[in-house]
Amino acid sequence: MTAKRGVALLACAVTGAAACAVLAGCSSGPGAQAQAQAQRSAVLPAAKKLYSQVTATGVGWIGTILGGYETCGTDDPLATPSNDNSLQYTAQELLTPFSRTAAYPVFRRQVVEALNGIGWGLRQTAGGSSPATYYAGQRDGTDLRLVELDNQPGLGPTATIFLSGGCFDAGSSAQQLRGKGSVDNVIEPRPAATPAPKYS
Repeated sequence: MTAKRGVALLACAVTGAAACAVLAGCSSGPGAQAQAQAQRSAVLPAAKKLYSQVTATGVGWIGTILGGYETCGTDDPLATPSNDNSLQYTAQELLTPFSRTAAYPVFRRQVVEALNGIGWGLRQTAGGSSPATYYAGQRDGTDLRLVELDNQPGLGPTATIFLSGGCFDAGSSAQQLRGKGSVDNVIEPRPAATPAPKYS
């Protein structure tokens, strides 16, 4: 932007070098380390699943998933940080329409319908940029923030999705975890054929 030693070593074996780098950089007790790894292990698979679910609707596709630790509430209006060391693992996904001629009002509505259709229960929220439209929702213990914007240079209409786990007290590891930047960078393939649109 992790658990007792035996659990941490097992997590390294399962999740790979990027996670191990984060685990090795932590200086707080095993409680904070376990929570950091648990949040990552919960949110990243949910982000990958969301890619498949949204792509299947024909609304658009997600090319990259970026994941890392950030201050609790940075991209999650539903979060409740307990102190300055509260962090959460957040995965960010940029959704773009399959067609470059897609009209923004239509794309914006379709994205909300698609996410609600898979159970996120979105509600419109306030945000920091007036041209954008903001929503928040929750499912299975994961928070979702949606930021929709038109006319991004070279992209046209876009929808940025943030999936965040619960806040945890990272203690003395907070600065190190935040400083790691993106600990996950998953490239998702564009479908060879555009799925039939589920929403008109």
